[in-house]
Amino acid sequence: MTRTRFMLTILLSALLFSACAPDSTTPGASAPTAAPVLSDACGVADQFLKAWEANDYATMYGLTSAKSKQTSQSQFTTSYQNADKQMAAPTKSHTLDCDTAQLQGTTAAITYNMAFDSPALGQFSDPKRTIRLVWSPRGWAVAWSTMDIFEGIAGGAVLSLNYTSATRGTIYDRNDKPIAQDNQLLYSAILSTQAYPKKPDDCFIEIAYLFKRKLTEVTTELKGLTGLQYTIVVGHMDQATYDARHGELDAVCKVNYTQHKTRVYFGNGLAAQTIGYVGDIPADRADKYPGYPAGALVGLDGLEQVYEKQLAGTSGASLTIRLPNGTLLRTIAAQPTKPAQDVKLTIDRDLQAATEQAISDAYNAAAPNWAQFSTGAAAIVMNVHTGEILAIASYPTFDVDVFNPSDDLDRVKLINRISSKQNQYAQAATTNLVTSEYSPLGSVFKIVSMAAAADSGTFKLDQTYTCTGKWYGADFKDSLLF
Repeated sequence: MTRTRFMLTILLSALLFSACAPDSTTPGASAPTAAPVLSDACGVADQFLKAWEANDYATMYGLTSAKSKQTSQSQFTTSYQNADKQMAAPTKSHTLDCDTAQLQGTTAAITYNMAFDSPALGQFSDPKRTIRLVWSPRGWAVAWSTMDIFEGIAGGAVLSLNYTSATRGTIYDRNDKPIAQDNQLLYSAILSTQAYPKKPDDCFIEIAYLFKRKLTEVTTELKGLTGLQYTIVVGHMDQATYDARHGELDAVCKVNYTQHKTRVYFGNGLAAQTIGYVGDIPADRADKYPGYPAGALVGLDGLEQVYEKQLAGTSGASLTIRLPNGTLLRTIAAQPTKPAQDVKLTIDRDLQAATEQAISDAYNAAAPNWAQFSTGAAAIVMNVHTGEILAIASYPTFDVDVFNPSDDLDRVKLINRISSKQNQYAQAATTNLVTSEYSPLGSVFKIVSMAAAADSGTFKLDQTYTCTGKWYGADFKDSLLF
């Protein structure tokens, strides 16, 4: 009986000894030694930092001390993931200075450098950092805190990446007159429909003329509101247009004006389908715009989109640590903005405006006649000697400001209207009829027949000839569209 009790005592002692031994399966576990060894601490620190480089947060957490584990693994992982997000998912590397490591009893302090390569910030480093380790019977472990991510992250301080947008480049015409320009005053014309200085129809005509809109459309929209206490934004003007023409509008309409600075398109959006416009980054294309700050406006169509890289420049960025009240503690890295480039066109701004106005006026003058059947028009003015495009107009056109989120228009309603076909034959107003539509030459072909007649010698250039012929298109399976 005594012998049995003796054997049980030996077995229990062996089990207790085994339980106190270091766990060889724990990452970074040190072999049991009589005293802490500094080189072993350096090895554990190296493991920890290599795991950070690989975003292996589980291994990192396993190398932390028991006291550090008062922070849960989930919180630990989230803190590093948030840091990587703020740095725009950088690559990381480190160098340890084990030669200058210090051992103080059961603690070790090791200096190291951390280097980062971020899509937003470029290459930057955070030198002379210190990683601290503590000794226990299980070996060395990292005495971790949020300060191991960056010095200063403690007490609610927050790491954040802040972008600074470059001023968007200007689109100029051939004579260096701006067609699209940032940080300019835009005037919104707000019509009151309760009363008019003259006849309501005079106001409707002026609105259609000034903003190159269809008179029938303006009349339909506003006539039913006459006499009501109603206000509506009827259009926008850049500074030059406001100075030159707002008096004409005030003479026949009761209008108030508001103004704000934004990207302004001269003449209410000259060559809108060609120049394009800016707007919010589409949600389904966010990955196409890395490094853009929240709320940035980007080119969504036309030359604004084609030359987005040049016109946008490169945003600046800074990685900072701030207290909850906004006090700046550290600026870890900063990247200055790179200026945008301007774009110069062969278009003549004044000729473009005159061409668009001529087409708009023709449609409004012929509203009771052919204009009601026409699905649109296009015009190009070209230098035949060089091929330069001096004017490129597509009608109907639209107010490009409806795509700007800072505007005061009913954006959803108007975007739907200008982006949709008005009938089965017409294209949307956003369609560039010059470059994206095939149309019969129509009366343009009269130039060819006139040249052939003059070349034949049968007709003289000053001779008038009345054609009485008729075209029986039905015999050739032609049909009327209207």
